[in-house]
Amino acid sequence: NKRFFTSLSVPEMTILCILIALSEELFFRGFIQAKFGIIIASVLFAFVHFRYVKKPILLTVVLIESFFLGYLYLITSNIVVVFIAHFILDYVLGMYMKLSLESEEEE
Repeated sequence: NKRFFTSLSVPEMTILCILIALSEELFFRGFIQAKFGIIIASVLFAFVHFRYVKKPILLTVVLIESFFLGYLYLITSNIVVVFIAHFILDYVLGMYMKLSLESEEEE
């Protein structure tokens, strides 16, 4: 993640976060959750982020995030709201990582 976030410009990261949030929410909430429920959608979402398997804390955070997004979809029935929430989560985290890593490199 370090190399990835520092290698992207802000516009590139914005576009990437939009594409990731849109595609993941259409698939996991719009299709999987609609067909199989929030538990299966959330667990599959966490497993797709397999790079965190050896980092249990990050995997737990991803699982909690997925249940939050799934619950948000349940109460709003609006995929756009869930997409925006997912984008904000990813973008804020990405910007935090990018800016903190860049400031570390400057020191």
